[in-house]
Order: sequence, then C-alpha cells, then structure tokens
Amino acid sequence: MINVVILGGGFAGIKAGLTLKNKIKSHNIQVTLIDKNSSHIFTPSLYEVATAEESEKNVVIPYRSIFSGNFNFVQGRVEKIYVLKQKILLDNNRQYAYDYLICALGSESASFGIEGIKEYSLPMKTLEDAIKIKKALRNAKKIIIGGGGFSGTELACELITHKGHLDITLIQGSSILLKELGGGISLLAKKRLEERNVHLILGKRIKKITKDFVEVEEGRKFTYDVFIWTGGVKSNNLLGKVEVDEFLRVNNHKNIFAVGDMIVPGVAPKAEKMGEIAA
Repeated sequence: MINVVILGGGFAGIKAGLTLKNKIKSHNIQVTLIDKNSSHIFTPSLYEVATAEESEKNVVIPYRSIFSGNFNFVQGRVEKIYVLKQKILLDNNRQYAYDYLICALGSESASFGIEGIKEYSLPMKTLEDAIKIKKALRNAKKIIIGGGGFSGTELACELITHKGHLDITLIQGSSILLKELGGGISLLAKKRLEERNVHLILGKRIKKITKDFVEVEEGRKFTYDVFIWTGGVKSNNLLGKVEVDEFLRVNNHKNIFAVGDMIVPGVAPKAEKMGEIAA
C-alpha cells in the first residue's frame, strides 16, 4: 500500500485531494488528509462573517462531505515532520507514515515586529477570528483596519455597506490600495471608499499599537475602539525555509511537495493550481 498524506485542508490541500481522488484507480494507493479542523473554511468570506452579514455555517464545509471512497480524513494538529523516517507526528502522540507527502499547511498572521500588535489587534485569518471581530463590533464606533490588501479593502467595503454608522480608518503601508492589482482598480477602490467617508492613511507604516491608539510613522496617532489587522501573513515554517523545484518538490526531496501559502502567500486560484500540480 502506497500512503499519500496531505497536510492542510485549505484551497491547495483540497485541490490536491480532489485531483488524486479523481485520478487514482488503484486500490494500492491510500490518500489521507490531515487538518486541525473538521471542516474546510471558505476564507474569502470571513470578512462577511465578521460583519454579521454571512452565517458562520455558510463558510464551513465538512471534509467528510468533500471526500469519500478510498480517502481518509484525520483531524489533528501537526506537531512535527520526520523527513528521514517519513512520519508525521500529531497531537496526542499520534503518528502517521507516508510514502508521498503534500504540505499545504498554509500561513498565519504576521506581526512584522510591530510593537503591541499581538496584544491589541484582532487578526482575520480564521473563523474564530471572524467571530471575535463580529462580537467586538457590537459596541464599537471607531474602527481601524491595518492593511489595504484584498482582506482589508473587502472588510472596509463590507463595513460601510452594512454598518455605515461606524467611523472607519484604513491604514496602508503602500501608497496605493490593492497593490497586487494596481492601476485603475486601485484608484477605483480608493475613490469608492473615500466617497463613503472611509479615512485612508496611505504610504504610512504602523509603528506601534497600544490599547488606546495606533501610531504610524512620523508619530501621528489614531484612537480606536477596535483594531483589525489584515496587514500580512507568513508561511508555515514547520519544514523550515521551503524551496521547491518546478514540480513543487521540496529541497530535492522526490517524495515531499509544498503548495499554496507554504511557498508564497497568495490568492486561492494560485493555491489550487499548485495543489493540482503536486497531485
């Protein structure tokens, strides 16, 4: 029996699993997906959950409803990968052997060393984060969003659409919103937000956060009730610094592949394509 293990059930992991499921005809191959949650979380809609316009259950898709047949799902937190022994250590001292491994463990919110960000910010990376933001917004008036990428801009738009009474400030280190897209889309997003009285602080990096204010470069301070951090993520480092070849194999290991945010944080379609290639 050949054991193929996929670590992580985000977009890359799901695509890898579905690709293998659809292509494997042999009964001598067993595919196992391991994730700390029992369900896939549709992360692009987390900002809708955070603003109370999307039901939590609508972004949760149980893995067992996605996969069936010659496919196993194991819920557990990955503690360590033993590359030489070809084993995975999970919580509660559980171990799983593999012949081929696809690492799709994703990313986590990055603080970039900003003082106070871990203590006073609310990240928006998981379903639990979105629920915390939803609760925090109930009694808030002044909201600061740190980061003007996809998540921060979408969140600002959702807030002004459904919670127009809030005083919203968006702080972006880059001089433009949605720098990944640039051009006319960035300018249009800026115009639309400003028309709805969102205060945009562009080209200023956040220097410090306290329980009362956010300080940017040059010392300007902004008070807030809720500070939401969408300013960036970092790749999971369980395998250390990951480098892959053109087939997404890790550091010349023929049986280990890395996909999605573990290589470079990006958008879902790119992660899905990587998952398909690795599979």
